[in-house]
Amino acid sequence: MRALLIGLALLAVGVSAWMLWPRSPRQAPVSAPKLPEGAMTETERRAYVEAFVRAAEVRIVPDTKPDSDEPVPGLKRVVGKVLNEGERWVDKVVLKLDVKDGAGEVLGSEFHDVVEIGRLEPGQGLEFAFQIRDRSKFEGDFEYRLQ
Repeated sequence: MRALLIGLALLAVGVSAWMLWPRSPRQAPVSAPKLPEGAMTETERRAYVEAFVRAAEVRIVPDTKPDSDEPVPGLKRVVGKVLNEGERWVDKVVLKLDVKDGAGEVLGSEFHDVVEIGRLEPGQGLEFAFQIRDRSKFEGDFEYRLQ
C-alpha cells in the first residue's frame, strides 16, 4: 500500500512539473508584408527592368576633383542615362558593370543602383553618375547589364 501511495505522489509531482514547465508561446502565422500601391516584388521588378528599362550613353571616364579637370588618382566615373519605356514605375535599377582588360578578361564587376532616390516613372529618363575604383589593367573595355 505504501508503494502505491509513493507511486501516486511521484505521478502527481511529475504531472505538476509537466503542467508548470515553461513553453514557448505560439506564434501567429507570418504573412507577406504589404507593398506600396503599384510596387513590385523583387522578381517582378527584375523582369520589368529587363523588359522595359534601357541604358544609353554608358561611359567610363576619369573622375575629376570638384571644379577642376584634375583626375582623382585611383578612381573612375561611370556616366550614362536610363529610360523607363514601360507603363509602371520602378524604384530600383541596378547596373552591373564588368570591367575588362585589353584581352577581354573581366577584371571585376561593379553593381550600382542608378535610380538611388525616388523612382523612375513611366516614360521618364534619368542621367546617372557613380564612382568606381580604377584597375591597373583597365584599358577602356567593359560590358554592362541592367538588373
